[in-house]
Amino acid sequence: MRLLQDIETQSKNAVQSGEQLLKAKKKYYELKIFKQLVIFSSNALKIFLIGSFSLLGLLFLTTSLAFFLSELFQSSVLGFLTTGITLLALGGLLFLLRRKLERHVIQKLSETFFDEQ
Repeated sequence: MRLLQDIETQSKNAVQSGEQLLKAKKKYYELKIFKQLVIFSSNALKIFLIGSFSLLGLLFLTTSLAFFLSELFQSSVLGFLTTGITLLALGGLLFLLRRKLERHVIQKLSETFFDEQ
């Protein structure tokens, strides 16, 4: 009879320990997901803001470059054409380097995502 009571007590303790472990794991994963969402949101906001202002700056710089080259070449068409070709060449270079850029981004994101702290 005493043996059955000990087994029953041990099984209740095991169930309680399992429930506590399950609750702790649930809380851990909730915090982990929250951390990842905060990191993603802040990075997305930073990328959006920095990208927007950089794009506006690039727009004004390329426009001024086109006007400068237009005066230098004494031809509006040639100035804007040179600026356009330069931007297309830069775009082509980025296209050729896209694999390196992807690897770099994946490496940085995996460091953030799989950070166990």
